[in-house]
Amino acid sequence: MSEVKPPKTTQKMSKGKVIDDMQVKFFLNFGAKVRDVAKSKGVTYQELADKLKITKNGLANRLIKPHYGTIYDMIETCIELNHDFLSDALAHIKKAGVPVDTLPAAAENRLLKEQIEKLEDELDRYRKIVDKFTSI
Repeated sequence: MSEVKPPKTTQKMSKGKVIDDMQVKFFLNFGAKVRDVAKSKGVTYQELADKLKITKNGLANRLIKPHYGTIYDMIETCIELNHDFLSDALAHIKKAGVPVDTLPAAAENRLLKEQIEKLEDELDRYRKIVDKFTSI
């Protein structure tokens, strides 16, 4: 009987780099994405680390990993960098056939559109009032 080998979790790349199988499978490297977005926004590692309330070394440890950290770390980083890092992951979940509930987002969109319409109406009323006073 042949020996069962454990699944391979990493593979070697050129120059001795190791790449995680999940990174290969999903083609996602959140650490690199965060690093690129921070750089493009002119946010230094120290500034981002301060916003996340971690040390610069702690941030560096997250950035070298394809998974970056926990989901909570990723949410916090999305907020601090004002960037959506999670949609790519959701696309893989949807592609696998898992239903992703977008109804709450659609409902929120509807409410926001209604608020915008009300505010636009209010703005028009105020503009008319200002026009009356300035045309005298």
